[in-house]
Amino acid sequence: MRLIATLTLMALSPLAAQAQSPIEAGLGHVPDAVLSESGPIHAWFSAIAPQADGGDAGAFRHYLGAGRALETLRAAPSAVWEEKAGLPLGALDYLLTYGNPPAETTIWGLTTEAAAASALEALAARGFAPADMDSLGNGEPGRIDPARRDPADPWRGKVGQASFVHASGAALIQTEAPRLAGLGGQMSMADNPLVATALTGLAGLKQGEIVQAVVISPLVGLSSPDMADLLGKSPEEVRAQWAEAAKAAGAGMAPFLGGIIADMEAERPQLALSLTFADCASAAAAAETIAARWSETMRTPLLETTATAVPGSDSLCAGLVTVDVESGEGNPAYRELLQMLMMNSGVPLLAVGTGE
Repeated sequence: MRLIATLTLMALSPLAAQAQSPIEAGLGHVPDAVLSESGPIHAWFSAIAPQADGGDAGAFRHYLGAGRALETLRAAPSAVWEEKAGLPLGALDYLLTYGNPPAETTIWGLTTEAAAASALEALAARGFAPADMDSLGNGEPGRIDPARRDPADPWRGKVGQASFVHASGAALIQTEAPRLAGLGGQMSMADNPLVATALTGLAGLKQGEIVQAVVISPLVGLSSPDMADLLGKSPEEVRAQWAEAAKAAGAGMAPFLGGIIADMEAERPQLALSLTFADCASAAAAAETIAARWSETMRTPLLETTATAVPGSDSLCAGLVTVDVESGEGNPAYRELLQMLMMNSGVPLLAVGTGE
């Protein structure tokens, strides 16, 4: 195992700072009020473009995530899925899902606005008709219809429930009931400083593309304040409240304010953790702590790990950790960490206030 600890702060290139990544585009459609919801994972992102030429039923089997679209994509051969979905995989850039049924929402990120408009038009040939709130629907909201159940159809729920769809730029928004388009005046998750800082951290990586990722709650660290109490507060108020939480946690890793865990496509499987902290000193120290903890708290053997601090939005800072592991099916490090998160029984790797 090789540990590389970077104590100096990373400076982003102009290209990294300006280019909008698929995950940032997807989170731009998610209201930041989702950050106040309970549960360890706020949103699931899956990049479809890297696997779009797979062509077989196994092309997406290593993807972990929520949402009917991804569930059917994992199970069905690509050609079958494309026929059911009404669009070619090559036109689909990403999928991003948040919320839980019956309030689950999936963002279908298309490659262009023209592709999104074409995909919306194609739904008319698949049983969709105009519905409330300027959306298209293929049935009644919430109605269970086992006769329409189809394991390969991304537009039907597990027991035949309908979907409702509207377009937003280069994306289709899929919900289980008609919903107003747009964010309703709310800030997007991508623009929220807590998430924007984590995105900035990932943008600092020198190589690799995000295959899949999750936006995580600071409650994963077990000592975080109530996120609902943080919404609407200024960055200065957030930092002050978290400073109190840090004091309450005692010695050890400072509390993080949120973050993103990503499965990276590089020369070998790589896990990236970009966590938002109140300041860069805390971010740098926490990144080193997490990197050093890996071998003690995780089963997946690592080859190399790095720890870095990356300045982010509103004087916040990302603690960026990368973990390289041996090649295999998918990314074993990402899979192990996601399984711990989904069990919701604590993640020792990310525990705050537990000593060095």
